[in-house]
Amino acid sequence: MILLTKRLPIYFLIIPFSFLFCILHSCGPKEIEPEPEPKPAPKPEPEPEPEPVEKPRIILYKYTSEKNEDFIEYLKGFVVKNLTEPDIKLHFGNRVTYFRPDSILIKEDSMFVYKSKMPMGSYQIKWSEQILQIHEAKNNTWKNWASINADSILTLKVSYYKKNANNSKSSHLSFGQQYEMPDNRHLLDADPLNNSRLIWLIKNYVFTPEKK
Repeated sequence: MILLTKRLPIYFLIIPFSFLFCILHSCGPKEIEPEPEPKPAPKPEPEPEPEPVEKPRIILYKYTSEKNEDFIEYLKGFVVKNLTEPDIKLHFGNRVTYFRPDSILIKEDSMFVYKSKMPMGSYQIKWSEQILQIHEAKNNTWKNWASINADSILTLKVSYYKKNANNSKSSHLSFGQQYEMPDNRHLLDADPLNNSRLIWLIKNYVFTPEKK
């Protein structure tokens, strides 16, 4: 009993020191945790590509205006003079007026050309960028027929000619017209014996789409 009493002060000292040690240990410096690396910003989603503008399946073009690109008289293969608007009636009569289309109807891959004094023409067509082409079944080829601009204005080029060739043996007069005739070299005749005279006219016709 006496021994136990002597040891009590020691126990009382151990308990506070143990408690103080625990407090100091818990208050000691802690390990600094590394900051998390920032997450990379998400890449923006690409903007959707605009859908291509679809050409109308059916569109009607109406004649609106015209102008002369060339109107020239040739003699024996050489230019004689430039002609004027009143000379059209003199050399071609009503041919130019009758051949000019009044309207053009495009329906998918087909085209219908309407003229007031002539039968309707129909063609198989395709677009090559801004060029409208028609199919020639005879040669199985595609030929440029008209052009279109950003405002959907259609321009059609038509060539007209009148050729008179006279020599000591014969006299020959011919007329003709053609869409998009590239040039007139095949019509020129430089042979002085033929006394060839050529009237050459190129018309540009403008057509605008009819608004619905």
